[in-house]
This record gives sequence, structure tokens and C-alpha cells, in this order.
Amino acid sequence: MRKFISIYCCILFTTLVNAQAPALMQSDSLQRYIEAAMKAWRIPAVAVCIVKDGKIVHQQAYGVANIGTKQSVNVQTVFPIASISKTFTGTLF
Repeated sequence: MRKFISIYCCILFTTLVNAQAPALMQSDSLQRYIEAAMKAWRIPAVAVCIVKDGKIVHQQAYGVANIGTKQSVNVQTVFPIASISKTFTGTLF
């Protein structure tokens, strides 16, 4: 019985892994979601880029780079990431 359950779980896992990824959110619903998250978490600016199959399918910046001057962000705005790069490096290696 234990072997049967293990085999079943392996088959189920491989089926789920190979399943097609869900379609990306529509642009307007994605925009609403991002704006709501920014408001809820008090994030002044964010840049979003969604890449699928090596091609950019959505790229947009939201918010302001400088709250005092109300300078808007764009997709070229550089954001300081502080020590978060350590997390990425640790995850990759």
C-alpha cells in the first residue's frame, strides 16, 4: 500500500509540474492589484516587468520616486535594494 501511495504521489507531482502555467492576469486587473498593494503596504513606487518565454509581456512603473517633489518613476528608475541581494545570492548558490 505504501508503494502504491508513493508511486501515485510521484505521478501526480510530475503531472502538476508539467501542467501549463495559468494565463497572466489581464493588464487592468494587474494594475488594480498593484495599486491596491502599494496603498495597503504604503509603497511609494514600484517597477514591474513580467517576462514569459524570454519576452517581455508587461512592463510598467507605478508611483513616485520622490514623495517631496512628486517625481514619477519610469521603467528606467534605479531602486536601491540594500542587502536584499544577499538573499538572492544565497538562494541561487
